[in-house]
Amino acid sequence: MKTMARKTDVEDIVSIIAFVYVNRLQTTDFVISKDNWKAVWLTSVDIAQKTWKEKPLRTRDFEPFFTNVKVANLRFWEYIILKLINYQVRVEPKLYAQYYYSLKQAFDILLINSENRKWSESMHVMSVKS
Repeated sequence: MKTMARKTDVEDIVSIIAFVYVNRLQTTDFVISKDNWKAVWLTSVDIAQKTWKEKPLRTRDFEPFFTNVKVANLRFWEYIILKLINYQVRVEPKLYAQYYYSLKQAFDILLINSENRKWSESMHVMSVKS
């Protein structure tokens, strides 16, 4: 996903807006599964960048990042997702801020846990060598 973000110049704000769309999907009967999550995420990013950016990428610009997802499929997914979220693509600043700070907090916790795990493992290695 980082490669896609770098090569397509997708901004962080677009990823957060895409996350809002995915969460909106969860209020429907639609089920995100191991078989469709990539298409759902890619399409949500596509819709978000079309909503946010002044000069959005074209749907076909996303095709190289997933070999099993074709432009026709992305267009179909775009239609399905927009219909399921009732074309509610606007994300109010307050909602964006809630998602931003929630995600930031979650990633900070993951980072702290990861650093603590590395520190703990290095201490374990040092105690074994002693």
